[in-house]
Amino acid sequence: MTAKQERVIGLLLAGKSVVEAAKLTKIGRSTIQRWKREDADFIAALNTARSERQRAHICELEAMVSAAIANVRGAIEGGDLKTSLMLLNKIGLLDGGEPLGPTNAEDIRDELERAELLRAERQKSVELAQMFVW
Repeated sequence: MTAKQERVIGLLLAGKSVVEAAKLTKIGRSTIQRWKREDADFIAALNTARSERQRAHICELEAMVSAAIANVRGAIEGGDLKTSLMLLNKIGLLDGGEPLGPTNAEDIRDELERAELLRAERQKSVELAQMFVW
């Protein structure tokens, strides 16, 4: 990981878009997109940072679960569930908290390699099929 990549991750976590991060770091937008798509170390670091941020948010929100549950109970009795259900959904109690993606660079490299092999196989199939087209 380079210092520029770490800066980009910080900006993305701060809510900046790829375009904004590119402008602020003077790195090409396509370079950042490529890192997000193909650089296993960058992907792992970004996923790790997102997971850590999510865990911190979950800890904060978990402190409010009892109040949210009481609010849900009151909302059910009063007929308004929107705010309470939104909070419970955000902390993952309604959907089981989906994982953000792998955080191990080696696992990501393996996935990227498998995807590249599949692309190469598809390309060979297309080329083979074109040989038989008159």
